[in-house]
Amino acid sequence: MAVLAILGFALAIYATWFYEKRPEITYEVLSNSKVLDVHTSVSKLDILYGGESLKSQNLELNLVVVRIKNTGSIDLSKNDFDDVEPLGLKIVNGRLLEEPSVSSSSRYLERNVKILRDNGGQLNIAPILFDVGEWIKMQLLVATPTGTSAIIQPSGKVSGIKSLLLSINIDNQSDVSFWKKVTEADSVWVHIVRFPVYLILGVFCFAAIVGTGLLLILAPIIYFSDRKDRVRNKKIAREYSFSRNLTIADQVVLEVFQNSGVGGVRHIGLFIKQAEYRNKILTSIKGLVDEKLRESILRYYLVIQAPFHIVDSGENALITFEEDGLIHINSDVNRALSDFKSYLCAKGEYKELESEEVAGEDLFWTSESDGD
Repeated sequence: MAVLAILGFALAIYATWFYEKRPEITYEVLSNSKVLDVHTSVSKLDILYGGESLKSQNLELNLVVVRIKNTGSIDLSKNDFDDVEPLGLKIVNGRLLEEPSVSSSSRYLERNVKILRDNGGQLNIAPILFDVGEWIKMQLLVATPTGTSAIIQPSGKVSGIKSLLLSINIDNQSDVSFWKKVTEADSVWVHIVRFPVYLILGVFCFAAIVGTGLLLILAPIIYFSDRKDRVRNKKIAREYSFSRNLTIADQVVLEVFQNSGVGGVRHIGLFIKQAEYRNKILTSIKGLVDEKLRESILRYYLVIQAPFHIVDSGENALITFEEDGLIHINSDVNRALSDFKSYLCAKGEYKELESEEVAGEDLFWTSESDGD
């Protein structure tokens, strides 16, 4: 079902955003050849048309077959054709000798197609209903100068086709590249080739929409849950502060609790143990290693970060980082932490974990998992 839903979503995305209904008319010159092609000049051979010698006028007969087809993806109504510049074609480098022979793809077109001709080689088609896939074919008998061929030039204005964007295909479909067909054609088989692209885009859009929806749903829940926890933590801190003379260490512990909850309180205890172990290591290696190795130990093995958001300075400093790398923690921090943890335990808000009882080098590994 999930696969069908994704496929349906991909098709919907394609139909809504990628499949464009666009008008398009294609002129195809199916044939443009001489009626009589004599490769060798014969002095006594002449061609008469309507009693006139074409040879004396230096002319040749050409039969041109042109098919005009609605290759777009939308049916065209009479109102889509301009009355001033109707759909048609102009014969360049030639003279039309007789009325064109017209055939079409439907009975409606056979009954209603009207070709209007002027003396300048222009053929216009009166406005009609021109559905997708329908075509009109004209056979034109054209006299052209000897050694040349007739040139067909599309003409007219159709709604939705800008700047006379009409293409001429001189029966050379084999020269059209496969990828050009994929990117331009509207054949159902070509769209089958396009489908993997539509599917990927559909899946991507589906994932983006689902992800955005989840974010919009979860973001307020997370925000209000965090806000609720902070309000609750502030209430507990306020109750603890009532009728107590708080020292700087007490205030720091309470601030950490209000911002980070019980996890922040655990972090303070872990930090104290880490500092004690760090001091022990530095003291034991003093005089045994050079300064460079000592700095490497501090940088890569004994990394420590204070959890306090407020660190006092001067004589009453809660944390002091000595020049030799030792960390001095004011004893009042231990007292403040112990008192507040006892208060939380009494209220059922705090429970000692096994990770808080570890010692030695495991403290630094513990800090990576519990300090977040």
